[in-house]
Amino acid sequence: MRQIQGFLIDVQSQDLTDAESIRLRDQAGVIYSFRVSLRVARDPDHPTNASHLRLHMAMGQPVTVDYEDDGEGLLAVRITDAMAPGQ
Repeated sequence: MRQIQGFLIDVQSQDLTDAESIRLRDQAGVIYSFRVSLRVARDPDHPTNASHLRLHMAMGQPVTVDYEDDGEGLLAVRITDAMAPGQ
């Protein structure tokens, strides 16, 4: 499993709960595209739904994405709040 921190620039979903995909820009300006596992919104320790992700995107608040390459691309398996640099 790998981890990256950055700012959301796109959140796609069909409803308020389950995000389908996200795009994230890291501090170097590199953009990553992830499919989002259903586990993200159902994480017992830190459930992160599509509405919460959109709030982060609108407010410019960073997130940390735990992900894996499942052979079909990058799959986000956990998304948590991150602290912005200098906080």
